[in-house]
Amino acid sequence: MGAPNVITLGGQPFEVAPIPFGRLRGIIAAMNRMQAAGMQSETAMEESAVVFALLLNKPREEIDAMPIGVAEMVAALEKVPGLCGIEQAKPGE
Repeated sequence: MGAPNVITLGGQPFEVAPIPFGRLRGIIAAMNRMQAAGMQSETAMEESAVVFALLLNKPREEIDAMPIGVAEMVAALEKVPGLCGIEQAKPGE
């Protein structure tokens, strides 16, 4: 599963630093747009790049150039709420 503040993209681990509020707002907005559009939509793919760019404080072009597979993208996206300090209910809670 890996360290809680590390995501893997393009086969490389990236430590996620504390997220400033301005970037956090952008990440949450992009995640909401992804959810509204459906996770298998083109919009979700575009917004995932926005999320990763904001999360890692990297230019969007750098994210677009990474060889990110779908499974890796999904695994990284599953960590985003925790990295943003959003508690997720566990099954049965």
